[in-house]
Amino acid sequence: MTLDDSDQRKLLKACWDPELLALYKRHKKKCHLLHALPANDLMRLGYDPANQARILEHLRYQTEPRSVEPETLHDLVLLTLAYGLRKGESLGVIKRGREGLQKVGGLRVRHYDPATQRLYVIRTKQSKEDQASKKVTEIKVIPAIAAILEKHCQGKAPDDFIFCFKDKTPIMDIRWGFNEAVDFAGIHIQEVGACGEKTPMRLRFADLRHVAANNLIESGLGMEEVAYYLGHSSTTMLQAVYYTRRKGSQLEQHAALVEKGMGRVLGERA
Repeated sequence: MTLDDSDQRKLLKACWDPELLALYKRHKKKCHLLHALPANDLMRLGYDPANQARILEHLRYQTEPRSVEPETLHDLVLLTLAYGLRKGESLGVIKRGREGLQKVGGLRVRHYDPATQRLYVIRTKQSKEDQASKKVTEIKVIPAIAAILEKHCQGKAPDDFIFCFKDKTPIMDIRWGFNEAVDFAGIHIQEVGACGEKTPMRLRFADLRHVAANNLIESGLGMEEVAYYLGHSSTTMLQAVYYTRRKGSQLEQHAALVEKGMGRVLGERA
C-alpha cells in the first residue's frame, strides 16, 4: 500500500494548516456562532468557498478541547512518514501496575539528543530472546524532524513523553483526529492483492508505516537499512510485503531498464 507524494502532502495539510486555523480563530473571536469564513481568504489558502460547511466542521473538530492538537497530529504523521515508527513507539500510555502508575512505551525527552540530532527508538515488537535487553534503533534525524522534536521537548523533564497534551498527560489515541484528517483530505486508497485485485479501504495510522517503507525504498536505501529503521529483524517482511508491491511508475521504470539491457543482448541499435 502506497500513497503518492501529493496525497502525503494533502494529509499533512489536513492534519494542520496553520494559516487556515489562524483565520478561523481570528473570526471566531469576533463571532461566537461562526457560519462562514471570507471567500477571498479561503481561495487564497487554496480552499473552495463552496465547501464552507465541511471546512468549518473540520476546524471545529480540530479546536475541540478533547481533540489532539492539530500541530501535534501533523508532527506525529510527519515523523511516521519519515521513519515508520509504530504508534506505541512514538506515543506513550500510563498503566497501573503493582508499583502504581507507570509510563509505558513512547518517545521520551531523554531519547533525543539535540546536540547530535540523534533519536533513539525503543522497539515495541521483538523476539522473546530480546525482551531482557530492549532493542533500540538509532536515527540521525533530518532538520525538519529535529526542529519538531526540539519544539516538543521544551520545558519537559527527561522522562516526560515528547508527544503529549499541554498538561503533559499522554495521548491515549489519535484515531479520531487522524480519521478526520483523512476524510477532510479526501484520500481514498485501495489494497492491492497478490494477483493485482484492488479492494477499497480506509487509510489507518498504522498504514503510514507501510508508506514510510515505500518512501525509503524509493529513495534508494538498501533493504537491510530499511529493515533496520523500521525495526525488522530481517528483510523477509520487506521482501514479502513492501518490495513486491510497486507503483505503476516503478514498474514502468523497471520495464525501461530491462528493455535497455536486452537491447544490448539482442544487438538492437540505440
